[in-house]
Order: sequence, then C-alpha cells, then structure tokens
Amino acid sequence: MIIDQGIVRWAGKKRNIEILGKAITALLECCYGERLRCIDPPTATTGMLYSLGLYQYAVRSFWKDLPLGMASIPVYKYLNTNFQIEVEHIVGPVRELRCGDRLIPVDRIDARSLETVFSPHSHAIYLRLAGRIEGNIIRINIIRLAKLMETYDPGSVQRTLGGILKMYDNRRMLRRLEGELLNYLKRWRGILRLILPYMPEREEELLKVSPILRWLKE
Repeated sequence: MIIDQGIVRWAGKKRNIEILGKAITALLECCYGERLRCIDPPTATTGMLYSLGLYQYAVRSFWKDLPLGMASIPVYKYLNTNFQIEVEHIVGPVRELRCGDRLIPVDRIDARSLETVFSPHSHAIYLRLAGRIEGNIIRINIIRLAKLMETYDPGSVQRTLGGILKMYDNRRMLRRLEGELLNYLKRWRGILRLILPYMPEREEELLKVSPILRWLKE
C-alpha cells in the first residue's frame, strides 16, 4: 500500500478538512438550488474559498499545503478490484457561477448554458472516486457522488463529514466512522453488490478491504 505523504500532511491538518467540508456543502446546495448537473466540477477554487468568508492567510495556507498534481488515497482493495480517492490540484483557468453571495466552480457542461465568471489563473482541487474492476476503469466526481447520495439518503453527506471531523478531535471516533461506513454499505447493498466482489459486514472485515482505514489504525 502506497499513500502519498504530501496528501497525508495536508489532510492531517483539521483546518484543511474543515475548509473542504464547507466547500462541498456549499457546492452541493448550489447544485440543487441552481439545478446544476454537477458532473465534474472542481471541489474548491480560490475564488470560492474567499466567497465562503475565509481570510487570505487561510486560503494561501490551504493551497500551499496541498501538493500540485495527482495523488491518491486507497479506500478499497479485494482481489482484482480496487477503489481510491483521486486528489488533483491544478493551477489554471476555471469558470465559476454566482450563487447567492458565493462563487461556485462549474464544469464545462454546466458552463455552456450559464453566465459564468472566468478566472484565467486559479488554484483548483478535484476529488474523484476511481475504481478498477477486472481491468475496467470507472471514475466519478465526489460532488456528483454526494449529489446522488443526498437524493436517495438526505443528510448522509453531512453525517459523513461530521464523523470525519470528530475523528480529528478523538481518534477513538474512528470506530464510530467505521460503523457509519458499514451502515452505508448496508443501505446501498443492492447496488454495491453488483460492483464489489466482497461486501464487508463487520468492522474487522471492513479493515481487511480498506487500506486507508488500516493505515489510520496504526
């Protein structure tokens, strides 16, 4: 198992995860409020973070700590099937939408039919869930996935984000997060069993197939 140490240092600061949680929540609200498709938007951009009320120091620190380029966090591995969270940090052009008092990044598809603000040089982070199943590759943006989760299980995204933040204050909360993950697996079992070759039902089984959870336990 290889976990990028740059991502570990960045994600090890609770402040960065709090900012990311605010960005996901704001984006999700606008996906629904503005009826956006939100297929593959950045999770956060510089303009967005400022519009969320963050001070310059917090924004600069957020991007400075985050390594440029692509990194991954392995979340599931069993036989020839594996899933990971891909973290991509780029600096380049982005398009954003004014959503109330916020500036929300949008993907190219949503930007075609909307009046957007163009920033030629901005930091942006993309989060995607990528999987390889018997040689076949699937990839879905985390915001797209969060939107699907909220549609079928309202409140699930906030429960997950809340559980992750509590874990930073008390590592024993990790057991609680594991329990929440098992609950999700049970709720979505009908769909997931078509994708995953092995569905864990107990915490010890979950640890066997999740590299990142084993790493956190060390």
